[in-house]
Amino acid sequence: MTSFSAFKMRELSNSSANQHPRYSKFKNYSSIFDNLTKSNSVDTPYPIISMLITYDSTRVIAVTKKDDTKHKLTQYNIETYD
Repeated sequence: MTSFSAFKMRELSNSSANQHPRYSKFKNYSSIFDNLTKSNSVDTPYPIISMLITYDSTRVIAVTKKDDTKHKLTQYNIETYD
């Protein structure tokens, strides 16, 4: 038995609505939307459970988890990645 959501997703993926005709007016402006974010990988001692960016957007606080009994909070500087 197929659920309604799976049926709806299949229907949407097969329909012409998936071609995004209403977004074609933005194709001339696609370069404006390139490179809006910066990314860099940072090694953490344990897998990350959650992260938040501070209000001044200069630091990230990461919650990592070793196991069910040990969690670690780590702060990273966004500008220097320390």
